[in-house]
Amino acid sequence: MTVPRGLLQFLAVSLLLLGSLFHLSPLQAQDHSTEDIVRQVKAAYLFKFGNYVLWPAQTFASDQSPIVIGVVAEDRMADELTRIAAGRTISQRPVSIRRLQYGEPVSGVHILFIGHETEQSPSNLLTPLRGEPVLGVTEEDRGLMPGGIINFVLDNNRVRFDVSLAAAEQNHLQLSAALLSVARKVEKSNVE
Repeated sequence: MTVPRGLLQFLAVSLLLLGSLFHLSPLQAQDHSTEDIVRQVKAAYLFKFGNYVLWPAQTFASDQSPIVIGVVAEDRMADELTRIAAGRTISQRPVSIRRLQYGEPVSGVHILFIGHETEQSPSNLLTPLRGEPVLGVTEEDRGLMPGGIINFVLDNNRVRFDVSLAAAEQNHLQLSAALLSVARKVEKSNVE
């Protein structure tokens, strides 16, 4: 696949700006493909989402319990998240990255990323999690999946995301106004 030079430069600049926003180390665009850059931006967002979610108090066994980010069948995303999370916290909690294969139990996961390379439909993984305090994040071209709370999209060559407040409420999660204000689209909650 040939990538227009302008798109590569735009993504590189976006990643550098995002890196400074999220205090990540700068990356050199010439060393990374467009796919790598997009993955790095998504991983940075995925890590930062945890700072804008309020889980029910009983979700964590103690104040020192980690926030667990599960990544289904996306080893490169798990590698990038591991790099970003090294020595860092989310809401003063340690962070653990768990690699999952499709069909593996997701118990104990607080943020679940299901990439588009997954063998099955994300809704097959998300539906059983309804009512559980799990932030389901996908990257489906078709948009938000049933049970999905956040979905990554590429919009004018920028990584953006859509949010379902109804799905968040169903999973007993509160999303901050700051997160909602930067979403591309917010599907309103069923209760207003």
